[in-house]
Amino acid sequence: MSKTYNEALTSAKPRGFNTKGQETPAGAWNTRVYLRQVVGMYWEIDLPGSRTLSLEGTGAIVIRWGKGFPLQVKYLEQHYTTVFTDIGRYDLIIKGDVHLITKFSNAGYPSLRGSVKGIKNMESLITLELEGGGFTGELDVSACPLVTLTIPESLIAGNFDLLPASLMHIDLRGATGLTGDLSNMYRFAGLRYLDVTGTSLTYDINAPSTLPAWADGIHLGLADLSLTVEQLLLLVTKLVDSSIQEGYLDMSGNNAAFPTEYMELIDGLRQSGWTVYCNEAIPAPGQPWHGGILAYLYQAGDAGYVAGELHGIVITPTDAPDKPWSNITNAFAGATQMATGQGNANTDAIIAQAGHTNSPAQYCHDYVSPDGYSDFCLPTPEDWVKINTNTTAIGGFTSSIYWTSAEPEDNGYSLFETAYAIYLSSEDGYPPAIEQERKEYDYNFRAIRYF
Repeated sequence: MSKTYNEALTSAKPRGFNTKGQETPAGAWNTRVYLRQVVGMYWEIDLPGSRTLSLEGTGAIVIRWGKGFPLQVKYLEQHYTTVFTDIGRYDLIIKGDVHLITKFSNAGYPSLRGSVKGIKNMESLITLELEGGGFTGELDVSACPLVTLTIPESLIAGNFDLLPASLMHIDLRGATGLTGDLSNMYRFAGLRYLDVTGTSLTYDINAPSTLPAWADGIHLGLADLSLTVEQLLLLVTKLVDSSIQEGYLDMSGNNAAFPTEYMELIDGLRQSGWTVYCNEAIPAPGQPWHGGILAYLYQAGDAGYVAGELHGIVITPTDAPDKPWSNITNAFAGATQMATGQGNANTDAIIAQAGHTNSPAQYCHDYVSPDGYSDFCLPTPEDWVKINTNTTAIGGFTSSIYWTSAEPEDNGYSLFETAYAIYLSSEDGYPPAIEQERKEYDYNFRAIRYF
């Protein structure tokens, strides 16, 4: 029966000669005593878990555990590992045919303090996962057919450039001492996951590298690498040209800010389903941004404001042709939201009205920007109040009156025949007027989107 680690169980069996070992319940330690040697214990290992090692396949690793008795590890009735005491701690040396080392962790168990400090002759090693543990020695796995390497937060002496090209999953977050060039990640043709956040990798933009045909959904954690604008642009351009869909890319942290004038590259990835985190340069109203012109950047106190993030309103660069608020002018649509950020709710309410066929709301809903954004709506009155602060920078306004997406609350009288229009001020920052106008009147409008 497999034995699992249990710190609470100990043995007080006297010294002596015992070749079989003491019979104990499952989960307990067995005591093995040898003549003229210190008392030892063995543990049968074949169960995965945070305190176990799952081993298969050649070579030797050394794992430093905490203080305790010397012990033996018995694996598949074949391999034994002797653990020797040395100044208050002991090392566990695992030998044999090893091709899988997985799920070893010392997190939360200070008496274990586990860490790998050396790997030798691991010609069969396929998987090395030390979640929460640590690697403290020379990482030389160049001859291994590794597929998975997970040793985050480790103090290692290793070269990223020499990692086996067979790797598909690489997690070296915070690995101190790791050297090498990030452009060599293109050697990993089957790569599915890479996270080298916070390492000291460089990125040679002149290296002769071509992006392999990585599968959709690839994960690239590249934060805190001190990458320059030029390096970021090269990397993102390669990814855009690759046509990979639905990936994950984190270039945040101490990397350079991605230049505003090239944000269409980031937008292109996001339109392909990518999740992208980068340091976005703070734009100014009137600049091209995420599907149109930046109309307003949310400030502290605004609905939609998130500290440390960029959110706001994008507006189309030109006016749409004037038209009535809706082809239905004698019924209440229920588009009553006045606040910033509620344009989509109003737009949907107008379009959903029975008998609806044509309106500014429909136009905005159907609009697709040249760079592929399709989540536009008709602004609310309060959206227009925000936009009005930057009309000069936005430019292109051909009228002083524009439709909003809101209408007055239905009180059973003639208010259902009216909707709110905005009378823009002639001066930036001066409050505009919000007025009720009959729905059959023709007024200009513009589509917006929130980001």
